[in-house]
Amino acid sequence: MSEPSIKGYYALKSGEGFALLNEQGIIPDDDSSPCGVVWRNMRHVSKCEPRLGGKKLVFLRTEEDHDNELRFFYANASFADRAGRSVPAESLEIIRRITMADGRVHEVFSLRNKGEQRIDAALAYHVEAGFDDIFDIRSETFLAAPAQDRTKRGDIGAPAATGRIYEQHYTWKNGAGGNESEWRFSQPPDENGNGTLIFYMSVNPADKQTVYSSFGPSRPGGMDENKDAYDRALNRARRESRKLSKYGPAITSTSNIFNRALNQSFHDLSMLISELETGPYPFAGLPWFCAPFGRDASITALLTLPFYPNLARGVLRFQAQNQAKEQNLFRQAEPGKIFHEMRPGSETAALGENPFESYYGGVDTTPLFVVLAGKYFDRTGDRKVIEGIWPEIRAAAQWVTANMDRNGGYVRYFYDKDGLTQQGWKDSADSVFHADAPDVLPPDPIALCEVQAYAYGALRTGAQFADMFDDPERAADWSERADGLYRRYNEDFWLPEMNTYALALDGRNKPCAVSTSNAGYGFLTGIVPDDRAPLLASTLMDSKSFSGFGIRTLAQGPGYDPASYHRGSVWPHDTALVAVGMAACGMKKEVMRILTGLIAATEDDPCLPELFSGAARKHGKPKNLYPSACSPQAWAAASLCATLAACLHLRFDRAAKTVDVSCAALPPEAGSIRIIKWPIGGKHIDIDITP
Repeated sequence: MSEPSIKGYYALKSGEGFALLNEQGIIPDDDSSPCGVVWRNMRHVSKCEPRLGGKKLVFLRTEEDHDNELRFFYANASFADRAGRSVPAESLEIIRRITMADGRVHEVFSLRNKGEQRIDAALAYHVEAGFDDIFDIRSETFLAAPAQDRTKRGDIGAPAATGRIYEQHYTWKNGAGGNESEWRFSQPPDENGNGTLIFYMSVNPADKQTVYSSFGPSRPGGMDENKDAYDRALNRARRESRKLSKYGPAITSTSNIFNRALNQSFHDLSMLISELETGPYPFAGLPWFCAPFGRDASITALLTLPFYPNLARGVLRFQAQNQAKEQNLFRQAEPGKIFHEMRPGSETAALGENPFESYYGGVDTTPLFVVLAGKYFDRTGDRKVIEGIWPEIRAAAQWVTANMDRNGGYVRYFYDKDGLTQQGWKDSADSVFHADAPDVLPPDPIALCEVQAYAYGALRTGAQFADMFDDPERAADWSERADGLYRRYNEDFWLPEMNTYALALDGRNKPCAVSTSNAGYGFLTGIVPDDRAPLLASTLMDSKSFSGFGIRTLAQGPGYDPASYHRGSVWPHDTALVAVGMAACGMKKEVMRILTGLIAATEDDPCLPELFSGAARKHGKPKNLYPSACSPQAWAAASLCATLAACLHLRFDRAAKTVDVSCAALPPEAGSIRIIKWPIGGKHIDIDITP
């Protein structure tokens, strides 16, 4: 799917919804815009553009804080007011304050008269509910089509205006569901027609007039909009922006650049965490992936585990609750599998136009679930949680062994014609290829190198837990299978002439002999032998692979394109996962170099995006951006604290309830680190670490 560029746009999240605003803070009166308010994968507001005197606002600047409030400043274009007086441009100071809470956008629109005569202005809001599915609005093809050619699946009801409330209702095709959107204002509109709500505002010299509003999915028993209502919404949004502090320590640095980036990362993670019945769960990213994803959440939990283990607990419980129990080819479901993606509220998914309502087309999500459970137990010793999900861990490990048994000893996937072609984390269709045929899809089923590393870790973890829960036969079987996978992997995947592991084996067991970041994931689970670890690390850190900002998804060579999605770009989480694995192997210099690169990538913008160009770092030059990259994204936001933890070489002693940081090795760029109120062994500790 070709997605629209959202470079420079603003995204806010609340619960299971988000708002996307353009560079000027507007949801424009433009059918081709992807902006809007989306709740549970349906766009409830597709237009909400304020105008004065029939003219668009003249954008001046933006102020953004870390407390989930945006401020946009404008001037007016020249217009004739309702009394017929000419109002020169810039006669009015216009400020819009915007926040998001309870799935709705809350706005304060203020006008101040800078002139010497009264201005009788008409403030018009051009509004529309739209009711577009998430899979439509993230499609450039859909947005480029004329509005009249977009056939709605269901029926949009006529708008209804009652006092201060304007609302619209949508009924899905065949009555399968429905949605309701509403706008609430602090005063009734003076005129209302054809989606335009007009408020008459008389502003004396030096005086100010304000309109409060909120819009998004309807909420029963909604309050009137006023200053108190906005302040309450802002306070809720501010609590959301600090949510991560509930689950672990505050971390600061004496380096201004690194400290700014850490603050941004913690803010972004806080915003992306949704509180579900099973506990905190990080949604994947904004705007297009504001939903539960299996792989993204597991990796985010792995990356944050040293400091915030409660996230891993929430992820494990939710994934266990939603583990597949039955076979469904369309959704790629098999007993024991962990989902790739869930899209509740999507009309297209509910109607079966795509399989993503609950889609299980991820080959790595299931072994990752088991690996995460093992890492969580190692970090916390929380037997109660593991015991509670042991049936799901066992089912996931059984899925791994069943897949291996029918696929020649490796975990493999077939291309899915209804969903994802590639089912590893690099899920773009062209991400897996042979060096001598970069534009040809290799024959499936595909065995990815990192998936075998996860499978090895899952079998080792499963055996450990089987022993713990008095199942010695299963423990012995899984241990034996892990030993066999270790031997096969190091025979079939290793490329001695390149000092790396092949990206994959195709359906004919031919290695995809290209150098990728995927190979570095083997460090995480111990499938890389000690004598090969330095060779692999050297390959990943040479100039063909390491850009200076991070490790390229594909090293320079056949198929390389630094501006591609998965063929040479840098993904911060990908780099961080390799760093975590390297740290487990005692590679201090390499990990420090990686942290230095990621810190440099934040110099132009403290928010690390989903991905950016793999072009080589040049002194004094910022990274090159990828236009449609999600920002923020959970695993990107988690990458800095994960790489910092890797540099600290933390050693947790569960019995003594202590943590040892004596082996820490920080680069100068990281500054001195202070960890405040770190929950360790039932108490909170503060730690200072210097380079």
